[in-house]
Amino acid sequence: TVIPTINRGLDEAESDLDQLPDGRLIVTWGLDDDAEIYTQTINAPPVPNVSQELVPTMIDSQDPSLGVLSNGGRLLVVEASDAHRSGIWGQLYNDLGEPVGAIFQINDESPDYQRDPEVTVLSDGTLLVTWLSGVVSSKGDMYAQRFSADGTQELGVEFILNTDSITNSGEADNARSLEITALDGGGFVAVWYSDYPTSSSSSDGLYMQVFDAT
Repeated sequence: TVIPTINRGLDEAESDLDQLPDGRLIVTWGLDDDAEIYTQTINAPPVPNVSQELVPTMIDSQDPSLGVLSNGGRLLVVEASDAHRSGIWGQLYNDLGEPVGAIFQINDESPDYQRDPEVTVLSDGTLLVTWLSGVVSSKGDMYAQRFSADGTQELGVEFILNTDSITNSGEADNARSLEITALDGGGFVAVWYSDYPTSSSSSDGLYMQVFDAT
């Protein structure tokens, strides 16, 4: 099924798909050439809705990811400019898609680029936001920040995911292609690709780390 989207002669990319509590699907995507974020809800298969919504975000937002809360609300995260180069920003919405509160920055201050944000809803209902930190097309590390189930509170501080390679090399890893899978009890598994040797291997390849709920 083709999802009807706007047609403005621009590249539509960076899409994200989630399911709402009532069974509908919600598609989120960005426009490469226009730095705008859109969403579209889709009824139960096979008939899609035709309405679309421009999501109010930062002016130069890109690379969106959406996490659906248990009450039907949503947490949208995007990459956008900050006081340094680029940062990871979040916006909460209610179950009607209306903004709740102001846009807020998720990552701590950093002189490097922050990019490729993703939201994962964990099995205990809490939210995990992950992103890549580092210079574009060079060394980078992966960070994460937990949020409460309603998305309003940070749980602890941001933390690095690829700790093995950091410990061994003493410098930033070249980690990328991060995938997160939620585990029972609120934990998760992170899998990524790295060019740099770690304390457990002398070659590039795929690496995995398990994190518990605490």
